[in-house]
Amino acid sequence: MSKKKSSAAATAESDEVDQLLQAAQDEMLLKLSVDSHMSRVAPDYLDPDLSRRFQALRSRPSTSQSKLQQRKQSSAAQPPPQQQEENKEKEKKEERESKVVVDEELRGMLDRGGTFTDVYAEIPGQPDGQVLKLLSVDPSNYDDAPIEGIRRILEEYTGEKIPWTAKIPTDKIEWSRMGTTLATNALLERKWERIALCVTRGFKDLLQIVDERIELVLEEEKGNAENSESVVKGFPSDGGLAPESRFSGHKAVLSGPAGGVVGYSHTLFGLETEKPLIGFDMGGTSTDVGRYAGSYEQVIETKIAGAILQAPQLDISNVAAGDGSKLKFQFGAFRVGPESEDQPLDINATKEEFKKLADQINSYRKSQDSSAKDMTVEEIALGFVNVANEIMCHPIRQLTEMKGHETRNHALACFGGAGPQHACAIARSLGMTEVLIYWFCGILSAYGMGLADVVEEAQEPYAAVYGPESVLEASRREAGLLKQVNQKLQEQGFREENIKTETYLNLRYEGTDTAIMVKRRIAEDGSTCGYADEFMKLFQQEYGFKLQNRNILVSMSEFVG
Repeated sequence: MSKKKSSAAATAESDEVDQLLQAAQDEMLLKLSVDSHMSRVAPDYLDPDLSRRFQALRSRPSTSQSKLQQRKQSSAAQPPPQQQEENKEKEKKEERESKVVVDEELRGMLDRGGTFTDVYAEIPGQPDGQVLKLLSVDPSNYDDAPIEGIRRILEEYTGEKIPWTAKIPTDKIEWSRMGTTLATNALLERKWERIALCVTRGFKDLLQIVDERIELVLEEEKGNAENSESVVKGFPSDGGLAPESRFSGHKAVLSGPAGGVVGYSHTLFGLETEKPLIGFDMGGTSTDVGRYAGSYEQVIETKIAGAILQAPQLDISNVAAGDGSKLKFQFGAFRVGPESEDQPLDINATKEEFKKLADQINSYRKSQDSSAKDMTVEEIALGFVNVANEIMCHPIRQLTEMKGHETRNHALACFGGAGPQHACAIARSLGMTEVLIYWFCGILSAYGMGLADVVEEAQEPYAAVYGPESVLEASRREAGLLKQVNQKLQEQGFREENIKTETYLNLRYEGTDTAIMVKRRIAEDGSTCGYADEFMKLFQQEYGFKLQNRNILVSMSEFVG
């Protein structure tokens, strides 16, 4: 009886898969990719039910057509019940024996977000690794989500129970890498500690406002890492790894989003598309956007929620719109965020809250126009979705159109816990025709940290008019910075032949305050392209004009290894 049920269930599942694939092909609504690592979705208008069912299909472990076919074939015959029991016992024995002696060490990558903490672990003998997603704040079950993630993976790997109150044994951990969006979220939601700085009258012009909240958050995370006694590397905002001792607050505000940039640049660009990529990372609290066209776009200054931060970082824009953002109706307008709240899923409670919103909105509409028709709950919900989508389109336009790039010429690299749900709508709004969703899209920021290089930076202030003499002086300073960077990397065990370097000059036109970080370019014949030519090209691309007969000023030199 059980055999018939099992066979019938498997056959029904295979039939459903065939029907879904055929429906998509017939209606030209969805294109499914060729392998188990990618899903490529055309942003056409999808039938809601079909879209929902395909989401469920893609979440299954086997996504390629070959694996689906294997499942269909394997469902036709099952071994006898006695043989099944023997096979189960054999598997259990092999599993126990495999956990008795574990000689190799695992590697952990963690992204501590505002809503969820994502963990990806490279496990010896498991080519696909192990994925874990935990609530970032769950005091009834654990004190610290990153430590809890490592603890659970170690328990499964070694087969040994580790009390959640005990220190994490690190003899089976080769290294762990961690980034966080806590500081970003604190700025976006304006949830920082209130501070007051008192100085004497003579020092009033020396006021420098520092967001202590950022430093406190990072110190807390560093403290937790130290308690685990593990080999920890932090992930600063510049997209490279750094020793924990040099992982400080102001350098880590965009730590988590930078991991996503590394993730999609390594897994998609040049492999799935030749188009420049726009990374669209929608989490529970915020949405982060970056651009990649063959190299990382670096800046030394960014603004988040009005706060100006100066530190080497990838060019990433963000908004306080995420899967957990609060929805409000204020001053006659639909508003999404910036506040967010973590609540368990409750359909009935959600319906009740939307009914309250509907009463508020319809009452307001009637007060403005007595002939206005009432909006249904569904129309109101869709309205909030549209507002959220438009909010999330803004940083994409900021990184493309406002810098001289055609948005429609890019592919949308979509990831994050909520990103794929909004991918097609975002692409439609921006005129984009290609959306790429990587297999590990839900944890891509954590996964990207495992693909990143160790990076050391050295900077030196330098102010001069750009010309032959200043270029010569910059080259002289470059030699000193090169020595510093090489020494730091060699102290971490890297050989000189494995170290690659990049040089940047921060340039601006005289009389302006808009500087552009310009990377030294090497021509095909091996010659060095002038910084000034590259600067003028980038300036015209971003602003649409050149300033004639205007000096170019050097404001800083930076060396990256």
